[in-house]
Amino acid sequence: MDEMLGYYSKQKEYEAKRAAEFADLTGIASPPFVNYENYKGGTTSLSDFKGKYVYVDVWATWCGPCMMAMPHLEEFWKANKNSDKVTVLAVCVWDAEEAYKKWVPANKDK
Repeated sequence: MDEMLGYYSKQKEYEAKRAAEFADLTGIASPPFVNYENYKGGTTSLSDFKGKYVYVDVWATWCGPCMMAMPHLEEFWKANKNSDKVTVLAVCVWDAEEAYKKWVPANKDK
């Protein structure tokens, strides 16, 4: 149990440090992205969400911590899915064809 608490403590320190760094970015425009493939077979651009707060989650099918965090992302999405002010954008990255092949099923499952 001490190991788990030690990890948790370090994780909280890491999160606090990242939060402070990201606070400095508030109000700065996001880099644009255009025509990212979406799991429905179309494309999505950041400009599609103009006027909304966009929660961006970057994840990968091969990333264990990313997949473990999916239930929390889903909970946040469910709480905000009917909002006209907030949207959730989960951007999946992959480094191999095998990971890409897992992407669509992971979207349907998660």
